[in-house]
Amino acid sequence: MVGAMCVMYLILGLIPAGIAKVKGYSFAQWYIYGILLFVFALPHALFIRRIVGKDLKNCPLCKSVIDVNATVCPCCTRDI
Repeated sequence: MVGAMCVMYLILGLIPAGIAKVKGYSFAQWYIYGILLFVFALPHALFIRRIVGKDLKNCPLCKSVIDVNATVCPCCTRDI
């Protein structure tokens, strides 16, 4: 019974880690966080913003993440 619970926590930890990895955060750190505090890690991973890199920036109007070379925001469809 205890072994099954451990396996379940190891598998559940993959969910927030995968979401955070897509948003640009460390998979390993979020995996540990997800294993230990899944109830808090999942909503946290869902609501964190994507890391803005060298080739990305925030739209000044709607604050969505867009390409640096974009002239029109794909989210709000306004000229930048």
